[in-house]
Amino acid sequence: MNLHKNLSLAGALIIVTLISTKAQTNSVAIGSATADKDAVLMLVANGAQGLIIPKVDLSAAPTSFGKSGMVVYNTKDDKVYYYDGASSAWKTIGGIGGSAPTLTPNQLLANNGTTTTGIDVKGDLSLAVAGANGTFTVGKLQGVGVSTTTPTLNQVLQYNGSSWVPATIAGGTTFGNLTSTTTGLAITGGANAVAGATGATINIQNASATQPGLLTGTDWATFNGKLPNVLTTTGDIIFATGSTPTRLGVGTNGQILTVNGGVPSWQNAGPGFANPMTAAGDIIFGGAAGAATRLAGAAGFLKSTGATSPAWSSVNLASTDVTGTLPITAGGTGATTVAAALTNLGAVSNSLTAGRILVGNASNIATSVTMSGDGTINNTGALTIANGAISGGAGGKLSDGTIVDADVSTSAAIGGTKINPAFGSQNVTTTGTVTGGGGLNGGATNQFVVNGTGNITKINGVATSFPNTPGAVNTVLTNDGSGNLSWALTPQFSVLNSIPRGNGTGSIASSIMDNGTNVSVNGPINTSYRFLVSGANEAFAIDNTSIIVGDVLGNSFSNYFLTDFESTPRFAFIGANVGIGTTSPTTAKLVISGSSTGEGLDLASTDQYANLRVIRNSLNASDKDMYIGYQSGATSSLHLFSNNVETLTVKNNSVGIGTSNPGATLDIVSGLTGVNISANTFGVFSTATSGLGYGVRGINNASVAVGTGGETNGNGFGIFGVCNGGGDAGHFTGNVVASGTFTPSDEKLKTNIAKFESSGVSLLKGIEVKSYNYRQEGEFKSMNLPQGQSVGLLAGDLEKILPQLVKETVHFDPSKQNQTEDDLIHFKAVNYSGLVPFLIKAIQEQQETIDQQKIKIDALQEKLSKQEVTQFDLNALKVEIAAMKKALGIVASGQVKK
Repeated sequence: MNLHKNLSLAGALIIVTLISTKAQTNSVAIGSATADKDAVLMLVANGAQGLIIPKVDLSAAPTSFGKSGMVVYNTKDDKVYYYDGASSAWKTIGGIGGSAPTLTPNQLLANNGTTTTGIDVKGDLSLAVAGANGTFTVGKLQGVGVSTTTPTLNQVLQYNGSSWVPATIAGGTTFGNLTSTTTGLAITGGANAVAGATGATINIQNASATQPGLLTGTDWATFNGKLPNVLTTTGDIIFATGSTPTRLGVGTNGQILTVNGGVPSWQNAGPGFANPMTAAGDIIFGGAAGAATRLAGAAGFLKSTGATSPAWSSVNLASTDVTGTLPITAGGTGATTVAAALTNLGAVSNSLTAGRILVGNASNIATSVTMSGDGTINNTGALTIANGAISGGAGGKLSDGTIVDADVSTSAAIGGTKINPAFGSQNVTTTGTVTGGGGLNGGATNQFVVNGTGNITKINGVATSFPNTPGAVNTVLTNDGSGNLSWALTPQFSVLNSIPRGNGTGSIASSIMDNGTNVSVNGPINTSYRFLVSGANEAFAIDNTSIIVGDVLGNSFSNYFLTDFESTPRFAFIGANVGIGTTSPTTAKLVISGSSTGEGLDLASTDQYANLRVIRNSLNASDKDMYIGYQSGATSSLHLFSNNVETLTVKNNSVGIGTSNPGATLDIVSGLTGVNISANTFGVFSTATSGLGYGVRGINNASVAVGTGGETNGNGFGIFGVCNGGGDAGHFTGNVVASGTFTPSDEKLKTNIAKFESSGVSLLKGIEVKSYNYRQEGEFKSMNLPQGQSVGLLAGDLEKILPQLVKETVHFDPSKQNQTEDDLIHFKAVNYSGLVPFLIKAIQEQQETIDQQKIKIDALQEKLSKQEVTQFDLNALKVEIAAMKKALGIVASGQVKK
């Protein structure tokens, strides 16, 4: 207990001491009694100690791990890393961070300010690497070849007019006005000086009236201050008037410096240069004898062979005008052969392994796969279906559920061992003979048995014995009660056409008459009817063509019914009308009555394919159609009503929902949502195939409504438009309101990334901002352009300076259908968002200019405060302030220029 208290007190004392030390010096020392005030933490080792920093596997650390200045030991590659907050990345101490790029032979690592990559050593310098050693070779200087001759002592590289070669400087130790014999300032060379192998003294001669050289102290004192400074403004120049320096002020923009009688002056460019240009777009080139010659501006590219005058031309892709390959990002294939182009584009592969086929994958890209399942294919195109494979229908059955002659080859036979197991509840039917040496047993308990000799020995499970001889004329089989059958004479019955009936003791005449062709019940045979049932007057008969209900005496029945065994009428025949479920079919030829528990008419199928089908007549190979409405009526319509309101109209090849006069192929008029579709892919997918029509067109005629709307959840798209050509994925006539817009700018989407070196200020200075009003009349009315005065840029002006921000596009009138190319309005559009990077560049340049001017102004202000400013400094300050005002766009009055 006391030990715990002592440790606690000691820990508290240490903490208080550390806090006290931090408060006093903000420095801590470990291993030393004295802390260095310039260090937050000072570690002093005993000669065999080191610092172990936190060990972390950065490859498994969370992406959010890391703070600026944090240092860890990466156990993944055994290196020390620090966290660079500016780039949000871990970097090795003394390294570049991240994984090292892969280098090809003789490459060097280089960093462009953002990333480190391998570059080829080329140009005037070459690199040869052998093992762990590398050798740089300077092959050229400024593009001129260097001799491979090994130089000797004191030689220098000298240009001989075609290459650099080792040479010895002529004249010994004399270099111009430097000589080893004159006196003056002495320069002593080292052991390997050019002047000699053991060193030499080089003297620079003194200046005199006849030779150049160094001024002596006396001469400098005499000369210093004798040349007055006549310069007063930036841009001034000095020329001599006799022996006196004279100032020539700076000229105006465009002037040139000329000399007349030995006196220089600024003059406007005049007869000395004839400007042949007459129109915008003209260019000047050197003509005969170097004379300035005009080439009128025209569309195309400027082309010259170097020996001929330049001319406007188009680029001929099939000639030497273009070399190399056009990359995919610029609309090309990046290849010179069809096979390579297909591979680059990624649509299909230029090779296919034997026995594989091309199948479109989920991204609609042809992909090589191996054919599997019940079929295989070889490299000759032969398809093999596996034994036992049966395709079609549910569960691999034949689609129609039966086996007919057409399903089995005429030469095919079903082996007896294949009929196994038993057929179960299925029937076996044959038009031939059933044979078998083993007999025939029917049923699970041998209900029907035929022995091996073909005799029936059991029927319905009862042992039965048939006679083995044929019976005589008019004999029948009789049973003795034990299953033994024998032949016996039939009882004699002589009533004409009467079918006998048993009365318990014998056969007597019945009410059923049969003459072999006609049958009559309850009356004499009527040869007009195949089957006749008679009562007192009424009768039921079937002839060759119909079922007849009526009075055989000729009295017709106006009303009769077909009833069930509960005497409930199911079919009613009232005059010429038929009723189903009703006894009063008076409103139509066919009246079908429903109830709360059943529909009046339900056309349904017992299988899963259709509720209502028109079945093809397989006997004459003709299709049967179903018609609703008046087939031959020129102006007939189909109308569907609900709650006494017309809800659907089919008229003149158009369908109207909510309107009886459809004005389009599908015309929906509703106070609710016109079309509400929920689908896995496209809610509405439509293609305009002729003219300049619409895939989908939405019109809003209300004050607050949506003409065409889209909604999605998650990562989907409310409205998704694609344009694979040079058009626009979306075209809006009118204002667009969006809660936010984003432009793809991920580094992985870009190539040829480089620092933009052009001046943003210079580019933007040439763009004129103008005010204007958009046209609202004539053909431009349908464009719904902004009204009132607008301020912006003219596409033609911007195109001259930044053509990549201008695009040619078209507009067509949405109120017109089947438009042609002549109906289009062609115009140029401006990408205002594309100006933002140039504005950022210009602001950065202006800020850099402001910062530089501020440094100079602060220095001058410091001089002013110390009263050290000379007239020269004041003049320079005026120039700097004027330049700063010009850069900031401020005039003398202090107002911002407009």
